[in-house]
Amino acid sequence: MRSALLFGLVCLALACGGADQTSLLTDSGDQQQDASTQADANPNDVATLQDTTVNDSPTVNDVVTVDVPIGPADSKIECGSSALTCSAQTQICCHHTVTTPEWQCVANASDCNGNGDVPIGCSSHANCVSQGTPSDICCADLQDNGSCAVAVDVSCQATCDPMAGQVQIGCSTSDPCPVSDPVCKASTCTIPGYNICSP
Repeated sequence: MRSALLFGLVCLALACGGADQTSLLTDSGDQQQDASTQADANPNDVATLQDTTVNDSPTVNDVVTVDVPIGPADSKIECGSSALTCSAQTQICCHHTVTTPEWQCVANASDCNGNGDVPIGCSSHANCVSQGTPSDICCADLQDNGSCAVAVDVSCQATCDPMAGQVQIGCSTSDPCPVSDPVCKASTCTIPGYNICSP
């Protein structure tokens, strides 16, 4: 009886019999990680997205270039013996031989087609240059009125043909008469107030 009691006490002291004693230590003596404990998430696992800066492209403005044709400079048509002058590019001088005013600047020849009207589109070679025909000269078409050959129309032409009843208007030292009509003189009947070339 005594020996049985002694055995029981020894067994208790040595933990004999029953279930094996478990230890939280591994064979190497290290503490095992609790399976229920999850590893902390690595804060570096999630990449930080950087803001993307988009630079607006500069606005390109269209440049429109307008070609402006450059023509010859305007000049003045002498309109009669007075100080009246007309634009060689936008007007003509109208000599009203029957109505008044006697001399007038008009927009075109249709405004100078009354009885006895004489449209004068030039008074010198400079007007032909202004009108874009620099090789032309200013010529008058003539009509015999019984006392002299009078101008019925004046315009820039390639040549003035005396045989066709034409005479050059606006001659001067700088714009001399041709050899066929060498004399430049002030007209008294053909077209008073202008210089003309005559034989």
